[in-house]
Amino acid sequence: ADAATLAAAGLVDLVALIIAVTLPHALAPQRAEPRPAPPLGGFAAATIVGALAWFVMTLLMARASPTLVACGVASAAVGGVIAWHLVAMYAPAAIIRFAGTEPPPAVALVVGLVTLAAAAALFWAGPGATLIGVALAGAGVGWSLANAGLMQWIYGAGAPTRLMLALHDFALLTAALGGALIAPLV
Repeated sequence: ADAATLAAAGLVDLVALIIAVTLPHALAPQRAEPRPAPPLGGFAAATIVGALAWFVMTLLMARASPTLVACGVASAAVGGVIAWHLVAMYAPAAIIRFAGTEPPPAVALVVGLVTLAAAAALFWAGPGATLIGVALAGAGVGWSLANAGLMQWIYGAGAPTRLMLALHDFALLTAALGGALIAPLV
């Protein structure tokens, strides 16, 4: 089981690399005319929603190991649960990429956020290791879909400036750090 988990995680990493280098925008020629930046209000809203998703994800990830150990899961098995969570985080992107069609941004975003919220609720209510593992997988899928919807939302409205992207990344990473730092307190 551990070998299968490691193989699956390695396969997901490989697929993520293939996706990254074969995305249409990576292969498309540069546009002659630059696109305008997206409206600031929509960009800020997308950034706030994205930060919330990153906060919840890192909060759950940081709480996962101690919660699983408290449920009596052996340390080696905890790594397996986390590995399957990572597979769940990137599998939706692989499926979407190889399906050749993207869900509408609103659909990906709403389904992702609802899945992430439901997974978080299950994580906190889950009385056992199995439910916590399912919750972590669901959180990974929800996070992935929410991010896919957010990226479509942001880039569909225009080409963000470097400053906008820097602020967006800073907000997401700050939220992720916040989730990790708050995790031991909850």
